[in-house]
Amino acid sequence: AFLISIENKLSFAKDDLHGYLASSVFNTGPGTRYSVMLHLVGLGYYKQLPEMLQALVNEGITVRGLYGEGSRPVGAFAQISTTVASLETFIGTTEYLVKREREARTEIGPSILESKAEQALLYLRSSPRITLPDAFRILGWLRWATSTGMDGYPFLIRQIDQALGSLDLLAHESEQHADGRRADTLRALLKQ
Repeated sequence: AFLISIENKLSFAKDDLHGYLASSVFNTGPGTRYSVMLHLVGLGYYKQLPEMLQALVNEGITVRGLYGEGSRPVGAFAQISTTVASLETFIGTTEYLVKREREARTEIGPSILESKAEQALLYLRSSPRITLPDAFRILGWLRWATSTGMDGYPFLIRQIDQALGSLDLLAHESEQHADGRRADTLRALLKQ
């Protein structure tokens, strides 16, 4: 209904066979995209994530990283979306992933989480440079520890999410310089 009301005011390229046409072939179709961002640190810990994400791709679901198109899942942050699967299929897939993630987190338990979060915080505090994949891993463990209310992790989820949004600093710098700036930025945002 929403798309029809917009279509009454704007012209869209549309083909009877392919649906709405877009500059990206992957976005051609019914004009609908279902998307969700997931933090799948438990599945990542058990090394089940690559297999599960590949199964999604085989079902017509797109898997991207935190920065959307062109990025890959790193540090257990994955955006799943589709323009071709039905809403029911997409919801079922999302519910399945969330269920499996919850099971994995339960199996991991608080002692491993505490150990991993301590390691992440120590690495954050002591490293002069932090690569992008390491930053995702650090923030992934700190985000989970924070969300459980674990003692010693006084961050707000919003702080960690803001830090996640500021990680990709390589645009106009050398990799080494970007890694140094990334470490400084993370410590400043998380007051470490």
